[in-house]
Amino acid sequence: MSVLDASASVAMSSQRKELSKMLKTFGVLDLVQEFPNPLTLEQFIPSIVEQAISSCEATNEHGIIQCDVKALHNILEASCTTLSSSEDANRKQLAIADMQNILQNAMDRNMTRETVHAKLSFLTGWRHTLEVALTACPVDLLSKEARQEVLLSTLQHLVNTARSSDATQELTSPIAGIVLMIIVQIRASFFGDADPNITLDGSISAYETKQEISLASVAPLQVVVRGAMEWLLQAGLPAKVRTHLYTALLYYLQLCQKPNDSDKKKSRHGNLMLLASSEDIYARLNRDNLQLLQEYGDTFMDLLCKDASSGYGVCRVLAFACLDAIHQIDTHQTWLQYMVKNGYMAHIAHSFSQEDASLQESLDPNQDTPRSVFIYEQKMALLCSIAETQGGARAIIDCGILTQLAECNFLQMRPESNDSELGSSALSRYQQLLFPTFHLCSALLATLGGQSHHEVSALVLQFLLSHVNPIVNSVLKSQAIHTDIQALTELKLLTSILSETAGQDFSDPTMYPSIPTPVLLDIQGHLMRIQRQMLFLLPSFFLTDQLLKDLETKSKEEGSDFGQILTLIHEIGSNILTYARVVVAARSPDADSTFLLFSPSLAESSFGNPGYDDHRRQPALGALMRILHTCVSRFIAQRDSMSQQEWKISNIETLSSQDLNEVINGGTPQTMSRAQEKKVAEFILKQSVQQKTHLLECLYNVLENCLLLLWQHVDYYVLRAVPTETANANILFPSRNQSDTHQRSLRKLQEFSESFVGHSSQTEFGSNFSTPKSAGLRKETIVQLKMELASSLPDHFLKKLTNIEIPTKGTAASFMQPIVRRLQHIVKLH
Repeated sequence: MSVLDASASVAMSSQRKELSKMLKTFGVLDLVQEFPNPLTLEQFIPSIVEQAISSCEATNEHGIIQCDVKALHNILEASCTTLSSSEDANRKQLAIADMQNILQNAMDRNMTRETVHAKLSFLTGWRHTLEVALTACPVDLLSKEARQEVLLSTLQHLVNTARSSDATQELTSPIAGIVLMIIVQIRASFFGDADPNITLDGSISAYETKQEISLASVAPLQVVVRGAMEWLLQAGLPAKVRTHLYTALLYYLQLCQKPNDSDKKKSRHGNLMLLASSEDIYARLNRDNLQLLQEYGDTFMDLLCKDASSGYGVCRVLAFACLDAIHQIDTHQTWLQYMVKNGYMAHIAHSFSQEDASLQESLDPNQDTPRSVFIYEQKMALLCSIAETQGGARAIIDCGILTQLAECNFLQMRPESNDSELGSSALSRYQQLLFPTFHLCSALLATLGGQSHHEVSALVLQFLLSHVNPIVNSVLKSQAIHTDIQALTELKLLTSILSETAGQDFSDPTMYPSIPTPVLLDIQGHLMRIQRQMLFLLPSFFLTDQLLKDLETKSKEEGSDFGQILTLIHEIGSNILTYARVVVAARSPDADSTFLLFSPSLAESSFGNPGYDDHRRQPALGALMRILHTCVSRFIAQRDSMSQQEWKISNIETLSSQDLNEVINGGTPQTMSRAQEKKVAEFILKQSVQQKTHLLECLYNVLENCLLLLWQHVDYYVLRAVPTETANANILFPSRNQSDTHQRSLRKLQEFSESFVGHSSQTEFGSNFSTPKSAGLRKETIVQLKMELASSLPDHFLKKLTNIEIPTKGTAASFMQPIVRRLQHIVKLH
């Protein structure tokens, strides 16, 4: 054995001795506490005696409630003096005996309270000693492995002691808090500790990276969790203790989650994943944890569901959080089936209407955030997790949660947006309640949406239209792009939902035969307005490079994250183009009849200027062309920038101090070592690469949709349209010069339900979609379009398009190549 090994062995032995001392010190405490027996009286009425004792109680300087025995004696003696006659002699003797029993009981109560207070003080001091020892002890004296061993041994001893059947609840309640503290310490030991000296203006506060865990390291913790479960299921356990134990269980379940598991939801929303044949460590842990919870059967399920349904505030929040974590590992949906069978899902649905009034009160910015908001947020988080599976999404629909949300009044109370601090706070409160509903709708659409599941799309649209003014029209209202990340996030969520429900058609009598005509007209009117607003927003979210530079300058002045703002802007633009693509595909009855949204003009118009306030002006193909050119240049620039950053990450050790300082933007503290500089720079570069990767995915989606829409319109206008000398009447974007008579005629049901766009490739207002006829286009307009196509789509630009690809798309990048070839063929022929 070497000298180093011998010293390490001595240090480990010393650590075990210190642990033994801590546990022996804790063992001195007796958690069993005897309390005075209830009073048994002959002459005095017990309830009146208790009132007299309470009147003599006061809190001393140590915070202990003590009864003044002398004052109580005087009260009792005064009562006995009333029995002075000879016939009351026997009663007087009994009363004196009762008085002695009462005084003795009061003294016993005082003694018991002093003893309990002393034991609680001992527990507090022992906890402080443990916290100081764990916090102040350096790593060279207490290694990471030794720290975990100390924590696990202490935790197991505390749980085994506290769940003893003879332990007093007044003493075990603080132990639950100590258990939670130790669980937090154990969880932190599995993460890389953050260096407090490595901070950059508050932008980077920690570099936590979860380390790989093993079954051997978690097995002792599973034993402790099993003991905590048995403690949790004890009868008459206070709600505060259950709250601490729920939190400890939640921390443990989060500890067993796979690192970087944040991409789980994204993978469920469309990305195909190849499952490895071998089961990884985290899958085994989830299976073992689920089996551990199922060992306690319906008893634990019922307790957790009841606390989530009718517990007090904090307990309900944590119960919902535990249900969320358990549902994520419950692959067989046993818990979901239990909740549906026993009516807990129906109770959650009805709870929205019951809590509607408190949620309305929470929108007052002058009040502190009530508990109902936190309960609502955690409840919606649980529903979003449930909605990620088909069985869960179906359960949410069957219990009518969207219908209940559609009837809630708190979603109608959107405050007016203004620049004042109070107005911003009120709007932030409202968005705090609105965003979870958007996330739930998106989860339902991702699981059960699409062309084959019209029911979910119809329910989501029904929910949106029930609050159309506060959550649709107000969000889609035209305004200049600002640096408010919350507002951009709100618009991104809404446009994403609308893009997934764009193909929904309520006018189909085979699917919706029971909708009355007035209701159908109202629905179609709302959908037409939404379509106008969506298309009007399109050019505003594809800014020029100069406008982006101005926006970046403004965001830096306001302290906003420009990278996040840039990504949100392109996500919104991508959602709007997806919406337009779905509308064209859904409204086109066949390949020869194209549903047209853009006019045949490649010239830039005032429609492309943010702030232009005429929703009725029809967008032109020039907007698509500008978006296409802008995004191609931006994609290439972002791709090159990301390649440079990836090279710096792979060569971080060779970067000079100047290069590192450029990455950190000059924010290197003077006390930071070169190793810390490399760590900070690597973190910043990885965050930037991750952000740019997502931005490239958005830009690629924009290019796909934009190219497809451009080809569909150009193909029709150039190859299949029959020019006339009469301009087509525009329903979606009517001309300002149309006569009042013609405007009134457009409101007929036949014309209203059959025309949702500006131009149609069919007859002017007819319902015959089989044969392409005149689209009401002027001949000179088509000639001008053909002349401008060659200059707008030169060969070198189309070649750039064919060379664009993104690694995450794989072979899907070949989609753009045939579209580019068709466009190139049209340009060369004309």
